Amino acid sequence: YFRSKRGLYLEMLESVIEPVRTSLERMAQAPDAEADVGHFLELFMRTAAANPWIPALLVREVLPAGAPFRSDY
Repeated sequence: YFRSKRGLYLEMLESVIEPVRTSLERMAQAPDAEADVGHFLELFMRTAAANPWIPALLVREVLPAGAPFRSDY
């Protein structure tokens, strides 16, 4: 049970984006010569293609002022 719509969205995003985040973290820790940007971009694009709902969710729930996932610092 996710307790709210926001909790459901967070769980969906975390489960789908975890491999992309892991790859990005590996790149950040690797020496410059070993950072595989091509692999990261391929993984990112495959994730986006397999989950076409992600951009719509971001546009609706993150980008607008006052959106539920927006953090204005």
